[in-house]
Amino acid sequence: LKSIGYPMVSLTVDDKKEIARAAKRHFPDCIIQLCIKHYLTKISRELVINSIRIKIKSAQKKIEGLFDGETSEYIPTTRFYSIKQAVKLVNEISELEFKYELLLDFQDIINSILYAEDYQISLYRIESLEKYFWPKRLAMKNQFNKEHIKLVRKLISDFKDNKEYLLNYLKYPQLNIPHTTNMAEGI
Repeated sequence: LKSIGYPMVSLTVDDKKEIARAAKRHFPDCIIQLCIKHYLTKISRELVINSIRIKIKSAQKKIEGLFDGETSEYIPTTRFYSIKQAVKLVNEISELEFKYELLLDFQDIINSILYAEDYQISLYRIESLEKYFWPKRLAMKNQFNKEHIKLVRKLISDFKDNKEYLLNYLKYPQLNIPHTTNMAEGI
């Protein structure tokens, strides 16, 4: 590309850092954007909570099916079994959300940062992660599984290391930098 005079302004890459390093070596001013879909997939894989989210959604749909019609906000008191079933499902959801709260909340915050409306909002959410989410959760460490705390600590560190390359599409909106490589991979 350099030999034909191609002015590489930005490059969106998956999680292969070698490609980014090679691009920077030949195009030092090139802006690198990590594919946020690959990054979020990596986080999901490490958190291992997609099955938990599926279980929660499934229980929520079952609860919705117990209501009297689509627009109803109550379960008729004459349907004792349905009420009992709803209580059981709500308890299951509550247990899962309590047990995996730290991991679910962390994933939601990272998603909200990477899919923020603009760069300033993403910076505000990062500040919230660093100043409020993590310190408050760490103060409640007896409530959370030690392995979950260790994992979130590791992922926060990884996020800090990659933050610069994850937010360039928001930082330079005038360049229309793609935030995912999925379009190119589909060709």
